[in-house]
Amino acid sequence: MNHSIPADIPALDVQWVRQQFSLPDDVAFFDNAGGSFTLSRVIQRVCEYMQETPIQLGASHALSQRAAERQSESLSALARLVDAPVEGLVAGPSASALVDRLARALVGNWKPGDRVVVTDFDHEANISPWLRLREKGVEVDTWRLNRQSLRPEIEDLKALLRESTRLVACTQCSNVLGEAVELKDVTAAARSAGAQVMVDGVAYAPHRPVGFSSLDVDYYVLSLYKVFGPHIGLLIGKPERLRELSNINLEHLSKNDVPYKMQPGGACYELVYGAAGIEHYLVELGNGSSAAGWQAIQRHESLLTDGFLEGLREIPGVRILGAAHINPARLPIFSFTVDGHSSKSIISSLDQQKLYGRHGNFHAVRLIDAVGLDRADGAVRLSFAHYNSVDEVECLLGALRQIVG
Repeated sequence: MNHSIPADIPALDVQWVRQQFSLPDDVAFFDNAGGSFTLSRVIQRVCEYMQETPIQLGASHALSQRAAERQSESLSALARLVDAPVEGLVAGPSASALVDRLARALVGNWKPGDRVVVTDFDHEANISPWLRLREKGVEVDTWRLNRQSLRPEIEDLKALLRESTRLVACTQCSNVLGEAVELKDVTAAARSAGAQVMVDGVAYAPHRPVGFSSLDVDYYVLSLYKVFGPHIGLLIGKPERLRELSNINLEHLSKNDVPYKMQPGGACYELVYGAAGIEHYLVELGNGSSAAGWQAIQRHESLLTDGFLEGLREIPGVRILGAAHINPARLPIFSFTVDGHSSKSIISSLDQQKLYGRHGNFHAVRLIDAVGLDRADGAVRLSFAHYNSVDEVECLLGALRQIVG
């Protein structure tokens, strides 16, 4: 049992939580890091928008004005969700697409010889767009996973920073290792070199509040479809940083046209409207406080994490990637291999029991290389959300013991 959970945080009502989703009765879903189930209220809001205001913004008639009001209200809810100013939000089709747009917008302000630091423990979505800037003369350095500790060490980052470093791009939590990076150390190091910071929070955001205003990072991206919402991404930026970006949309737009200069084709309005339901849900979960809702989620996920790691450590031949014991930085994303078994075979056996996870490299191919695994077979990854129950986790552990045994 994890005794670090404050006693005054109430237990999560998992039965009520599960009623808020259309979860199948005969399946236990452990592929949440790839995409969560969607809140029923989010689905209802998407349908409501498409039925009632499926028109373009900017016209003078009442329908267009109503649609604009709904967009404004929804963006305000998303701003509360991530603790950021509304003028700092850019909605887009996915986190991957938004990072690519950000790279194209930033390079317009850089010159050949400027440098970017990427990692080898990130999802490729926060690596490839920066590597492509080498075609523009930008130089790229790589902050590598420390081969001794198998963790990112801040001293290794500091050794890469130069006066010409313009940006450090890193994840807040590895989608394979399941451990949060200490962003305070990253930002302090980057600031000392005069560099900006771009954070991929995709794996982190479903489990902890983003709290953008307190992070002192310049840009942050997340996938709302992994935070119980629709398939849409959100880029958050300091408003002054977004205004500095080059226009990558229609030529007649100016740098001050935020967010539209970063949204070729505009945003998917019905999905933005639907996504506001995430914030409404967290407030209801916390009895009027989204902060209390997040605390309840963290408490429940800590219980699941502690129990699963304890059981996983007892299974012979299991190699856990990332921390094998619970700690404050450990999130419920578990990757591992088993001696004598391919990752594919383990997932196939779990599939037959309707315990759905995933195997592979999870588009973190450089990390998979770093830990010495085959890119195709990769690792087994099982990831929890707060709608998973203790009974489901116990069933999962029993199945794994049977497969390995």
